[in-house]
Order: sequence, then C-alpha cells, then structure tokens
Amino acid sequence: MTSGDGTIRPSLRLKSQRTPPPPPAAPEPVVVPQDPSWTLGGIDMLSDLTGEERRAIANGCTWLQVPEGGHVFELGDHSFAVCFLVKGRVRAVDHRAGAQDVAFIDVTAGGSFGELSAVDGLPRSASMLALEESIVAQLPRERFQALIQEHQSVCLRLLQSFARNIRNTNKRLVDLSTRTPVQRVYSELLRASEPDPMKDGSWIIDPMPRHEEIASWAGTTTEIVARAVGQLLKLGVAKRRSKALHILDRQQIQRLAMAT
Repeated sequence: MTSGDGTIRPSLRLKSQRTPPPPPAAPEPVVVPQDPSWTLGGIDMLSDLTGEERRAIANGCTWLQVPEGGHVFELGDHSFAVCFLVKGRVRAVDHRAGAQDVAFIDVTAGGSFGELSAVDGLPRSASMLALEESIVAQLPRERFQALIQEHQSVCLRLLQSFARNIRNTNKRLVDLSTRTPVQRVYSELLRASEPDPMKDGSWIIDPMPRHEEIASWAGTTTEIVARAVGQLLKLGVAKRRSKALHILDRQQIQRLAMAT
C-alpha cells in the first residue's frame, strides 16, 4: 500500500474475527402421560365444574412437561389449543430478533392461557416462556369451544379473564405513552416490592430480579434499568443487601415514578 508521500508500506492484515456461536436452543417441552397427581381441580376457569366433568376434560388433554427456559409455544405458531397450567409459572413475552423482550403477564398454577387463538383461530400473539419447570394440560380448540358452549360458567370466567387482560393492557399502554423509561422502571420496582418483615415502614424486593426481567416489564433496556437503580442508590432511598433491594423511602420513589 502506498502512503501519501509515495512510500510503499506493507498492507495491514485484519485479524480474522470469529463469529460468535449462536445462543443455545431453548429446551423443548415433552409430551408425557398424565401422572395421577396431576388434576384440573385447581384450574380457576373450571372451578364450577364437577370432579367428574374435570376428569373428562383432563382425559381429552395432551400433557406437557416444560423445562425451565422452554417455550410452551412461540409467537406466530399455528397452534390453537387452550393450556391449563397445573404446576409451575410461565410468562407471556413478545420476542423479536434484535429487539428488547416485552413481558405481558405471568401465569401461575391454576391459570390458563392460549385462549385467543382458540377463539379466533389466528396464530399465537405471544410466546409462553416457562420460568420454572411446569406441567401444562393442552385442550384442543374444538373441545374447548364445545366446553364454553356447554358450560355457561366456563364462558363467563373466560370473559372475565379477557376483561382483566384488556384493563391491564390499557394501563400499560398509558404508562408507555405518558411515562419515561426510568419512571416505568420505578413503577415496576414498586410493584415487585413487599413490606419488609424485619423492619417497620420499609419495603423489600427479595430476590431482586435480573435487569433483563425488569426491562422486559418496563419496555426498556437493561442500561436504563441500571441507571434508574443506580439513581435510587445514590439518592439514598434504596440500598442493596446481598440479593435483595431494600426500599427505604417508598413515597419518594412513588413521587419519582409519577413526576411530570
């Protein structure tokens, strides 16, 4: 290579860069026989049915054992069964390549999910991620539609579930459009906190969630979460101890979350 003064200089060879390995694939759910201890007795949507009716529904389900980190189904999947969560905890998330995950709702044992696709026949609107090992009973769409037509109480509970989700979604949309990312982080910290049993008047988040998890709920990035938490520590309204975050002045964080 020739420089500006005509001197011939050796070419600079770029060091070869290794392509980073792809992230490990999420563990797959496994279809398993129904264990005698797994029943639909604790499923809220079916709570008004008789034990015999619930056993008949269970016999028509496909049973899945979903490992922690596995997906029951993924965004865009063409699957239409309703899922009853017998054991564990799952989260509805929107994960798109190159974008920040957005969390919608956590479902705990006794809850159900997947009703939208079972009703309208469209692809899944979110992915369902297992936060811990979970047992899921999947009822085919045709059986579920027959169920809500036959049992008014199941249909009513389904409508109540839709109403709760719409209200929660409306609230989150307002927060996303009217609050800054830092304010949304403060709101999520307040939501996750509980009164500290060891101290009067203080609150605690134990264990403190990973920044990625807080970011997914607040609709922001991990950098913003780190900045927001750091500001609380600097102001002295919160303190880290081991794996917990102690909130020393909850009212001040509330004011920060609502400031205009």
